Amino acid sequence: MFNSFKKSWQTDRILSSKEILKTRGMEIVEKLEKLTDHLEIIKDNNSDTAVDIYEKNKNVIIDLYGYYCKFTKLYIDFSFSQILVPVDEDTIRNMDIKYFVTELKKNFKNDYIITVINFKEEDKDAIESLYNGLIKNIDELANILIKIQSNIIINELSPINESVIIQKMTNILDYDILFKNYICIEENYNEYLDELHASKEIFK
Repeated sequence: MFNSFKKSWQTDRILSSKEILKTRGMEIVEKLEKLTDHLEIIKDNNSDTAVDIYEKNKNVIIDLYGYYCKFTKLYIDFSFSQILVPVDEDTIRNMDIKYFVTELKKNFKNDYIITVINFKEEDKDAIESLYNGLIKNIDELANILIKIQSNIIINELSPINESVIIQKMTNILDYDILFKNYICIEENYNEYLDELHASKEIFK
């Protein structure tokens, strides 16, 4: 009974945190869309003003996309923690991991393409590096899922015996650790926005 209550309580905390992260992510996407629209308007303009706008928008887009990736990674980590801490065997056993990961990556690939669509080729590397880091995180978590699902399907044994995997999950998906990461990123993000407002480099 107590374990059931604890799991339910943690699930509520995770859902609440995910909702906050989702809202923050949508806010950043709105800013990115506006700045990307600005680049589209000036992409064929070679005036000094257009060049200046491009440079400012480009730098802000790179920074904002970096925070988008950080908040998104946290959202994914919280999602995985719902089924991995503690391990939800039924969910993992029946999960179509290939479809799940493919769809997840497809969404982030589209976001990446839209973000850099009006960038000059030589400026795309910074965004691509951030995007690849996000995909790497998804792959690492997917590999944990695959190993646990394999153990469940082949042996029908509790993956709790896989102490190394469980320890790794605890280290990266424990709620308290994730929440501390969220607070740190949120504080850095707000500080970044304050600096942008102060320097009048944020575009509305």
